[in-house]
Amino acid sequence: MNKKALFVATVSGFLDSFEISDISLLQSLGYQVHCACNLRGETSDSDQARLRGTGAVLHQIDFTRSPLSAANRGAYRQLKRLMAEESFDLVHCHTPVGGMLGRLAARKAHVSQVLYTAHGFHFFHGAPLKNWLLFYPLEQMMSRCTDLLITINSEDEHLARKRSHAKRVERIHGVGLDIRRFAECRADREKKRAELGIGREEILLLSVGELDEVKNHITVLRAMETLAPKGFRYLIAGDGALMEAHQAFLREHRLDQAVRLLGYRRDIPELLRAADIYVFPSLREGLSVSLMEAVAAGLPVACSPIRGNVDLVLSPQSYFNPRDPAEAASVIERLAALPEPEKRRLTALNAENLKSYDFSQVRREMTAVYRIADEAVQSKKAAKKSVAGKEGSR
Repeated sequence: MNKKALFVATVSGFLDSFEISDISLLQSLGYQVHCACNLRGETSDSDQARLRGTGAVLHQIDFTRSPLSAANRGAYRQLKRLMAEESFDLVHCHTPVGGMLGRLAARKAHVSQVLYTAHGFHFFHGAPLKNWLLFYPLEQMMSRCTDLLITINSEDEHLARKRSHAKRVERIHGVGLDIRRFAECRADREKKRAELGIGREEILLLSVGELDEVKNHITVLRAMETLAPKGFRYLIAGDGALMEAHQAFLREHRLDQAVRLLGYRRDIPELLRAADIYVFPSLREGLSVSLMEAVAAGLPVACSPIRGNVDLVLSPQSYFNPRDPAEAASVIERLAALPEPEKRRLTALNAENLKSYDFSQVRREMTAVYRIADEAVQSKKAAKKSVAGKEGSR
């Protein structure tokens, strides 16, 4: 029985980063897998090489990131044409634009099973009112085109089960993490700290993430006005639109000796090994991989008590208001002052909880999800065959 599946996402980099395993799972269930995404612009040859290496068939769709862009009308037409030509049995949609247009096109094409993974709804507790006014009704409408809605955090799961019109809602534990890579990093801590210019007695704070408004590093930069004179140092690994603005802030507030913006780094396990506390002031997350990595590395965490974060960091004493630099500084100081047995208790609690997010566990969860969808596909195929047989015998 020939079966076809299509992954839909705005850009190929998303599929390369998060969906290689899922592609192989569907292939193991006998599906020929296709991917529809924008292969131009925000992508690289290595991204496409890895995707092509899976054996998936790639299709250029002229997506833009903005859900309101008129250019996405053309992308929608491309998707409808592709689905009409290929007759997919299963379509799995990701990202806001891919999720919206992919589900609409799949409904038009009468695809047997339509899946959507919500990597963090744009409407959430504490979100701006405009998000609820725009994205909530849109998702309510789109959920009627969804056979299986997959969520990755407890807040989204609760909301989806209560409000979504999807035929079925499942929760998986994110995209999975190779916990051992971070938990068993054997990098020389003192050597790495010396390489970074961190003294033996200094307390090293680390954040990993893009320099943008959502990641909200500015709150910790402001907190460093209090913390720097007390022997704290702060490193941010990441690049982004606010790099120059943050550098200007550091110069203006004479923090450029206490804080370093490292840019994009490939040595995250080693940086985590060198750090004393991980700080995560983000304003919005679905389920942060970088926070998972910090927990896996065994670091105490100071973070915002937002969706996703509270699933990974269980102790309320780790939370601070992400808009309040003074509170951030207070929580960080309190964590730094904890006796070692208490620090170990906190990190062990988070590490035990993190086991559910290991790559092997998530793969088992996705296997179960795809088997549910595959059973529905085969059931519908059998029903159509039975109807065709009865009509042919008349």
